[in-house]
Amino acid sequence: EAVALAGVMGGLASEVTEKTKTILLESAWFEPLSVRRAATRLGLHSEASRRFEKGINADGIIPALDRAAQLIQQLGAGQITAGIVDVNVRPETARTIRLRTARVNKV
Repeated sequence: EAVALAGVMGGLASEVTEKTKTILLESAWFEPLSVRRAATRLGLHSEASRRFEKGINADGIIPALDRAAQLIQQLGAGQITAGIVDVNVRPETARTIRLRTARVNKV
């Protein structure tokens, strides 16, 4: 049984309720064009699809996941278990940031 449509919509079966005892945190990156096409084809535009259609910073995925787990633990709402499954299907590319020295000096 499917529990979600990648980058578009989560499923009812995976919702957290007052009876939930165990959760799995997922932090992901999806190809923006694929998400847009799937959401349009299925007529399922959601907050998630709009976010992924615009593209997200893939470099922030693991730090965001770690932070969410830390907050859950700090609030006493759960315990962190060991392990992250990282399936990176997107090749990493070096980024170049262009800026002017005068602009940096203003900061």
